[in-house]
Amino acid sequence: INNSASANITSTATVLASGTYANTAQVTASGQTDPDSSPNNNNPAEDDQAMATPTPVAVADLRLTKTVNNSTPNVGSNVTFTVTVFNDGPSNATGVTVGDLLPSGYSYVSSTPSQGSYNSGTGAWTVGSINNSASANITITATVLASGMYANTAQVTASGQTDPDSSPNNNNPAEDDQAIGRAARRARAYARV
Repeated sequence: INNSASANITSTATVLASGTYANTAQVTASGQTDPDSSPNNNNPAEDDQAMATPTPVAVADLRLTKTVNNSTPNVGSNVTFTVTVFNDGPSNATGVTVGDLLPSGYSYVSSTPSQGSYNSGTGAWTVGSINNSASANITITATVLASGMYANTAQVTASGQTDPDSSPNNNNPAEDDQAIGRAARRARAYARV
């Protein structure tokens, strides 16, 4: 490097979900004497060493699916919806809540969450934490009524981390954190004779 000149390098790296983020660079060798520093001595007080420490923002890509055990149930019969929320990472997710309030075409019977708790009055499933590459699910059983709305929507309503491709609680069916159970749209009445 000539007198009064400089050289630089650009390094690109993927930020991982955990680890050490302080990145240090230093001059490790020079053919000439440096009057105020010694190469490769790992002394942060010298001007031939510098450190950059980014502060990563946790990202948890949550997606949601919803299925039903019977897509054409009889009126008066029970159906079971299964909602599964996946964490595609790379960070662990905390503070996860899913909204799944049964529409007017159903009467709530029971629910079984794999974790957390479900409030049938508000439709809030308080999931809690989901580790990277893990999932949680809930089954909700309901009786099919003779009239009402049958399209049953569930969506992630809250998360403690940024989701790279969706926004919680924005009611956007194009996003992967929302799904509709299309069961019972053709509910059939039956009569005993």
